[in-house]
Amino acid sequence: MEQFEYNGTQFTIHDDGTQTIVTPEGRTMTTKPDGNMSVSLDQITSIGIHNIVDIATYNLIEREGLTLHHIVFRDGGVVSFACDTKGKIENLAANHVNAAISREGEAMYSMFAAGRKTE
Repeated sequence: MEQFEYNGTQFTIHDDGTQTIVTPEGRTMTTKPDGNMSVSLDQITSIGIHNIVDIATYNLIEREGLTLHHIVFRDGGVVSFACDTKGKIENLAANHVNAAISREGEAMYSMFAAGRKTE
């Protein structure tokens, strides 16, 4: 296991390849060797899309007191989440997307290839 700190953020690289980041505010993000990432939902204050023109489809369904959002990007990436009537995020899943989480807990998603030069 390897640990280091940069600007108050602690980084840990575990023997199995898992990486854990803990911000000065106590937010924790874990990335597994297969690329899957997890973060505690109580740390997410809002969810946004970097560039709305990258959305291929968007579906909104209201069911049993939850609002379900399903976003598919033009490159096939997907973000799905549900929130209750007060806006509390109940579940969140993302696959094949870029994700950025601010110090304030704002999660921003974009196409995986966004901003990358392809030839």
